[in-house]
Amino acid sequence: MIPSAINVPLPVLRDVLSQDGILEDDEFEFFFGGARPVQGVTQMVLYCAHGVRSAIACEIAEELGFENVGNFSGSWAQWYHAYGTPSTSAAAPESLHTPLK
Repeated sequence: MIPSAINVPLPVLRDVLSQDGILEDDEFEFFFGGARPVQGVTQMVLYCAHGVRSAIACEIAEELGFENVGNFSGSWAQWYHAYGTPSTSAAAPESLHTPLK
């Protein structure tokens, strides 16, 4: 997993991101290890193995009202090629912390 990422499987994405979803904020944090994204506030860059499922995830997030959504189309394959396997304590390279366009 890319450092600082939160892994939410595509089959449950709509249910856990929707305002009337199946999890409260504290439950989201417990199950996924990070804060629930906030519509209109949180910037999300979604990825998967090769960019296909993350493109679908972007559509779902946008349908739910999230505006700051991007697809890291190179996804894990590009990350691994560039940086290798991340350590659990490593931070994402600064080059990935750029605004969405």
